[in-house]
Amino acid sequence: IQDARFPYALEAMQGEIVFKGRTLTFEGLHCRHNGWELIVQGGVDDFGPDQQIWLRVVSGKIAFDEDVYNALSPAAKRLWFAFSPSGTGAIDYTYRRTPQARTQRLVIDLIDAGAVYAHFPYPLERLTGRLILEAGRITLDNIVAHYADPRRVQLTGTITTAAGQTPEFAIRIRAEQIPVDARLTDAMPPTQQAFFKQFDMDAVAAVDVAIFPDPTGERPFDYTAHLQAVGSRLLYAGLPIPLENVRLDADITHQAVDIKSFTASRGSGKIHLSGQIYGGTDAAAAPPLCLAIEASGLELDAVFWKAVEKQIKHLPPSVRLGGAVDAKGRWSRHL
Repeated sequence: IQDARFPYALEAMQGEIVFKGRTLTFEGLHCRHNGWELIVQGGVDDFGPDQQIWLRVVSGKIAFDEDVYNALSPAAKRLWFAFSPSGTGAIDYTYRRTPQARTQRLVIDLIDAGAVYAHFPYPLERLTGRLILEAGRITLDNIVAHYADPRRVQLTGTITTAAGQTPEFAIRIRAEQIPVDARLTDAMPPTQQAFFKQFDMDAVAAVDVAIFPDPTGERPFDYTAHLQAVGSRLLYAGLPIPLENVRLDADITHQAVDIKSFTASRGSGKIHLSGQIYGGTDAAAAPPLCLAIEASGLELDAVFWKAVEKQIKHLPPSVRLGGAVDAKGRWSRHL
């Protein structure tokens, strides 16, 4: 048996179908799809022009595979490509048709699923929670990613769809205890990755992401992310001076990183930085940026002078200041 509106084939069906008067009823029909067991209930009441049809299909576990994808509507298929789901889940599908209306609803309880959002591809693993698919609307109900370490990612929100229109997203993502490592920087827009990959940082981050319709219409959806990171150590390849007690507060979009505050220490010295890093057109080139930098009590020792020797070729090696200094400056590039 296969529903024309959700063409997911059910095979090896066993059970009873009861005809009584102007009704047809089937309770507890057991069937399979590629080894997964499903149970079907349903019936037809009052055969004729005013008949009512109802159907329910449940399964404790099925795979998110190509057969599920092929059964989806065009709008749902676009979302499938956006999030690349994998793994398994339990389903509860209901369909009802009366002379006045037709409704269908699919509830998916994630068991051990995975997903990757195309425009911020940080892997979501061991997902639990509930997806509800109804006419014109998809609801994410407490979707949580679980990891072997303290990382945690939670998704909630809705996606509304209409025939011939781009889906509208209203999704919130809260991520906690996320290591600031290659997995996080690789998820950033390509034009910003090159900058962040110059940092060697022992830190964890909390990220709040909002996904919403792109107001320009150039992309199917857009996002903003607020990042707060705390770390014990940082080393920047462009100026390899070890820093400690690192704190970062920044807003991220596909266009730019707006650093609200970056603070760190080196010994008794303090460093503060703020400004913007912009997305350029060439991902291989250094991104445009404009950063305000302030230092207080920064020690001019041998480590400092070795780190800056390439930037001060005009200053003879015999000329080296010592002691602690205060300084302010601005770093601008490609603006």
